[in-house]
Amino acid sequence: MRPITREPSAPIYYFCHGVPGSPADAELVVDGLPNGAKLLTPNLFEATKVGSELGKTVTAQFDEMVPDNDAPVYVIGFSIGAMVACHIAANRPERVKRLSLISPAAPLQMGEFLPQMAGAPVFKMAEKLPLVFAGATMLQGLILWMFPGFLIKSLFAKSGWQEKELLKEASFRQAMKQSLDNSYRRYPWDYRRIVKAYVRDWSGVLEQIKCPVDLWHGTKDSWAPMEMSEALIDAIPGECELHKIKDGEHYSTLAKYCVDG
Repeated sequence: MRPITREPSAPIYYFCHGVPGSPADAELVVDGLPNGAKLLTPNLFEATKVGSELGKTVTAQFDEMVPDNDAPVYVIGFSIGAMVACHIAANRPERVKRLSLISPAAPLQMGEFLPQMAGAPVFKMAEKLPLVFAGATMLQGLILWMFPGFLIKSLFAKSGWQEKELLKEASFRQAMKQSLDNSYRRYPWDYRRIVKAYVRDWSGVLEQIKCPVDLWHGTKDSWAPMEMSEALIDAIPGECELHKIKDGEHYSTLAKYCVDG
């Protein structure tokens, strides 16, 4: 009797979008994934719950979305989504084969990063002035509703040529509109919860990561400086590899991500 053989399950890539952001962020990484791979794109804002610890809720979302089979699972975290990806990798070491952090935002307590970050005013408000932060989020939602193009252009006003080239693409502008709408209009309370979780010290999660890690960071990223990836490498105990993208910025580095490196 001929033995029964089973085809190996297709690899699964679990993408944790940025904040602000949405599952549409994943459109920039599709070309970097192997043929046949399954891409899962959770809406992270649907995982937050009042009074619940973020690491537990995003891991529960991961458990619900990822099939219970033998497929290898690779977790990708972009920008502040890297915090979520780190929580998942730390909580599910037996399931996550590799962790990829793209333009990652490291814990603020690990270095003097804020002066180099375009989003510094937002993080300061989230930490010190929560009511002002709430009001600013509502205002951004109103501006997005009335003048979506203006808000997108203002966010990229100080970006370099690579980001500006991306902005010329209608598909990227549409993805950005979805990301901002997801954050400022559909899930403003959940957006604020994740930002507040980010500004708190979550560095203890890093030492619990056991799988190999690769980091992708642009040398001209004005949202998350390169020093953040360097700090993450120092804090993560296992195997880490840093891909420095020459002249790369925040979103353009996401577009250059490739599994085969």
